[in-house]
Amino acid sequence: MFNAIKNTYDASCFVEIIQKSDQSLKNSLNILEQFKVEGNPKTLDNAKMLLKSFLSKNKAIMVLNNVKDQNQIEEVIPMDVLCRSKGSILIVTTQNWNPKKQYSIEFHKINLKVLEECTKLENISKKIVKACNGLPLSVKVVESFLRGQKRLRCWEQALQRLKTARYLDGDEENSDLQIWKILELDISGCSNLTSLPKELGNLISLTKLDIRRYSNLISLPKELDNLISLKILDTSECSNLTSLPKKLANVTSMTKLDINHCSKLTLLPKQLDNLTSLIELSINGCSNLTSLPKKLDNLIYLTKLDIRVGNLTTLIKLEICWYSNLTSLPKELDNLTSLIKLDINRCSILTSLPKELGNLTSLTKLDIIWCLNLTSLSNDLGNLLSLTWLNICGCSNLILLQKEFGNLTPLTKLDIRSCSKLTSLPKELGNLTSLTKLDIRRCSKLTSLPKELGNLTSLTKLDITGCSNLTSFSKELDNLISLIELDITKCSKLISLPKELGSLTSLIKLDITGCSNLTSFSKELDNLISLIELEISNFLNLISLPKELVNLTTLTKLEICWCLNLISLSKELGNLTSLTELDISRCSNLLLVPKELSNLTSLTKLDISHYSKLTSLPKELDNLISLIELDISGCSNLTLLPKEFENLISLK
Repeated sequence: MFNAIKNTYDASCFVEIIQKSDQSLKNSLNILEQFKVEGNPKTLDNAKMLLKSFLSKNKAIMVLNNVKDQNQIEEVIPMDVLCRSKGSILIVTTQNWNPKKQYSIEFHKINLKVLEECTKLENISKKIVKACNGLPLSVKVVESFLRGQKRLRCWEQALQRLKTARYLDGDEENSDLQIWKILELDISGCSNLTSLPKELGNLISLTKLDIRRYSNLISLPKELDNLISLKILDTSECSNLTSLPKKLANVTSMTKLDINHCSKLTLLPKQLDNLTSLIELSINGCSNLTSLPKKLDNLIYLTKLDIRVGNLTTLIKLEICWYSNLTSLPKELDNLTSLIKLDINRCSILTSLPKELGNLTSLTKLDIIWCLNLTSLSNDLGNLLSLTWLNICGCSNLILLQKEFGNLTPLTKLDIRSCSKLTSLPKELGNLTSLTKLDIRRCSKLTSLPKELGNLTSLTKLDITGCSNLTSFSKELDNLISLIELDITKCSKLISLPKELGSLTSLIKLDITGCSNLTSFSKELDNLISLIELEISNFLNLISLPKELVNLTTLTKLEICWCLNLISLSKELGNLTSLTELDISRCSNLLLVPKELSNLTSLTKLDISHYSKLTSLPKELDNLISLIELDISGCSNLTLLPKEFENLISLK
């Protein structure tokens, strides 16, 4: 039996204490040898230090058999470390009652005077001890099977049955089952019990607690958080249970938690994600539960999640996050008829979604994030006619979006990010006429956008970032009459912008960054009469700025950065008198700054840093009376500033 129990610990040892004087070192070495600790300590102190280090990192069970006095414990076992260890346990057997006075530990006293009076019974008792792999595990056998039995034949029969694991006479169970009752407690079905004793918390070796079908049980003792070895807790069908102990999450050894059909349970412990060893979690039929824990991120070993919550009609938010071993979602999710937000996040081996998700007709937001093995989405998601926000991110094996997504006409925000195998978008996305924001980022195999996106006349923000194989935009872009922000970033194969871009007269912000093959801009750029912010950065082939740029008199912010082949700036930049921020940094081939920039009297920030060929600045820049920030760092050939810069009194 000892062999069966020790497998629940990281390490174990059974040590017969040597009674000769000065044998503590040998006892210590015996422990270290059984723990397989490397090293060959020559002194007791060194041996104790090795044991301290081992117990601080491992959960161990130690049995010291036949201890005579307290010193035999203290000289060998570092009790301070043991008390702080990760669930380690020390079992001591003794015929001397004095050692227990120093420790707050529950002891069981067995009267063995009868054994001492009979040598033959003493010998057979030692054989029983050996058959049970140690006296601590045989105490129950001796007490239960042989109480009051003085005849040697009864003891010998008990020994033979122990050796063959046969049942004893009468209703007694064999030694294995008797001993395991110390480790597994089944008190299910006691329908008249209204409470459990707080002393249950003293059963620190308990690995399984089954209290199913306690129909009158209202609460559990808070002392259950002391059950440091508990692996399985089953409270199912406790129909009057209203709460679980707040610190139940401290029982980090737990691998299975079943709280099914606790119909009056209203709240779960907040820190359930501390149960980092949990493999199975069942929450089914808890009809008064109004919410699930906000965080279950740390349950990385979870392989079964049963959230068949039955009549949980009030649940409005569900997060299924960081379940790295979860392969499927329960189809019973469709019972959550009031669900508004569903977040399926970082379920890395999830391969598909149940079609029943399409029945969540109250859902307004759906996040499907970093589900790396998800290859497709259910056609039935097209039935989510209340959905206003859909976020699909990090699904690197997703190869297509179904045409049924075009049915999601109430959708106002759609994010499609880091779907690196997605090659196209369905033309039916053009049906999403309520869409106001569309983000398509880091979809590196996407080569084109459907022309039907031109139907999205309510769109106010369009972000196309990191689509490195995108070569062009549809001319229907000019239909996006409500567009306010347009980001086209890191589309390295994009070679031109459509002239229809000039039709976006509502555009306020335009960011064209990192499109390294673009060589020019549409001449219709000057039609963007509402444009306030323009960023043109990282254009390796750009030699000059479009002359139409100077007509954008509404601009307040202009960035022209990392254009390494840009050799000159137009003097007409001085016409952009509404500018408050101008960044023309890291254009390393520029030789001079036009003096006409002095007309920008509203300018508060000017960055002309890292002009390696710049040798001077125009003195007229002293007219920039509103200037607060000026960055000229990295201009290695600039040796002198105009004395007129003394007039820039607003500089900080």
